[in-house]
Amino acid sequence: MPATPWYEQYRTGIASIDHMHEEIYTLVNALYDDVLAKAPIVTSRPKIAKLTQLSLTHFDEEEADMKRTGYPDTATHSAAHQVFRDQLAGIQAQLKEGKQVTGDTLEIVRNYLTQHAKIHDMKLAKHLAASQGAKTAKG
Repeated sequence: MPATPWYEQYRTGIASIDHMHEEIYTLVNALYDDVLAKAPIVTSRPKIAKLTQLSLTHFDEEEADMKRTGYPDTATHSAAHQVFRDQLAGIQAQLKEGKQVTGDTLEIVRNYLTQHAKIHDMKLAKHLAASQGAKTAKG
């Protein structure tokens, strides 16, 4: 079983969000595999780079959707994104210092992802679905 399994309960119903979440979970699990295998840092660097790039793109897209639809909890949701941006920057700094990513570090990431998906992204998905429904009804 993956260290950070993707559960159907995390599915928001918004295809673009769900696809990126699944990719992010896959990368975190690959990093857990590196930790368990005691893989060299060079093995983790491209995965961290991809995780960072994918996460930042995902956050930018969500934040654009929030702004476009007038999401009332934009500030709170964006602040949660910043927490993860900071965590990713910390992991990158750790690698630059020659330190391997640890299971403890990945546990922090896993906890963030799980809570963020279950709380913030579900609430956003409901808002986006309602916004889309309103747009369809007007159109």
